[in-house]
Amino acid sequence: MKTAWWPAFTWSLAKTMSYVGLTGGHIFQGECLPQYMWSLRLSPRTPMPGVYLCGACTHPGGSVIAMNGRNAAMAVLEDV
Repeated sequence: MKTAWWPAFTWSLAKTMSYVGLTGGHIFQGECLPQYMWSLRLSPRTPMPGVYLCGACTHPGGSVIAMNGRNAAMAVLEDV
């Protein structure tokens, strides 16, 4: 019988901040709690024409699903 094994590692918050370059910031640009998530995040549109946001601070929040970038791209397409 074969066994599955893959290497895994964990980093402390200090190691992550050092590696990613965060200096006291939040990797998700806000807490991952219901009162700070989903539609309560920032919109990709800003009051400045031609400036759009697509980071983890925007809806739907920080993760690796690319929805933040898609939402910003859709806002750009709607505005042009």
